[in-house]
Amino acid sequence: MNDTARYALILVITYALLFFLVNADFSAKSRWYDEAAPWLGEPPNELSVETVRANLAEETPITVFTIPASDEWKQKIISAYGLERSIYADDATERYVCLMGLYPIYPKEKTYLLEPYTSSAHVPWLKVHQDGSMSFCPNDYNEYRDPSGEKFSKVPHPEYRENRYVHFIKELTAATLCFLLPGLFCCIGWLWVQRRPIQSRTTVNICLLLPVVVGIIGALVDFYIHGFSITYCKIAAIIAAFSNALCALVLITITAAGRWLWQRIRPKATTA
Repeated sequence: MNDTARYALILVITYALLFFLVNADFSAKSRWYDEAAPWLGEPPNELSVETVRANLAEETPITVFTIPASDEWKQKIISAYGLERSIYADDATERYVCLMGLYPIYPKEKTYLLEPYTSSAHVPWLKVHQDGSMSFCPNDYNEYRDPSGEKFSKVPHPEYRENRYVHFIKELTAATLCFLLPGLFCCIGWLWVQRRPIQSRTTVNICLLLPVVVGIIGALVDFYIHGFSITYCKIAAIIAAFSNALCALVLITITAAGRWLWQRIRPKATTA
């Protein structure tokens, strides 16, 4: 096995392991604790979940929970989010929604690090089907929000929120995994750890081409699994290719500059 194939194998294994760790628990209960538990507490029995794929690049996939028939849970959801019955429903379905948008207020220690700059009003909705079973979305990112009447509400169960620093590390890891890891992994391993020459075809293959290819494939798989549209996945893949190529070029440049400087300093140090 040549050097390029060996790096490709190790990089793919490392990428897959980190991807699994970041997305290890994607179960219904885990997602409930992430998205609904701060409002509703412990999940109901026989809970199931579905990721509704976005159809357009400007849309975002949404999480929809399915809950067995329960008048108690129906009233609990309506009360917690302040939902109102929608006139846009058919005879077989009751629909409750908060079209004005609901802006959650968390205690300072439970507010995520970048949340004040990235958060927006939530639009939760509840559909009650003819058999009493319910479809519940804690936040439909694609639903219309009326900015003139956003409601601010303290979240009743903030203790279910993840530690703000743990959340930040996870988000940073996920972003690095997709957009920088291949370039960092290959350049640091090949040029810094093994101290291989910069001007070689193998260096171009390992430090530039391989990160771009793995970045593209990784982004396509990652964003598709998480429910984004095909168009959005392609855009993410292009961004991943560009970011990994830029990362590799920066590291190659830094390596070349560092080696050039060391060659100028070393003779003086030896003479002294």
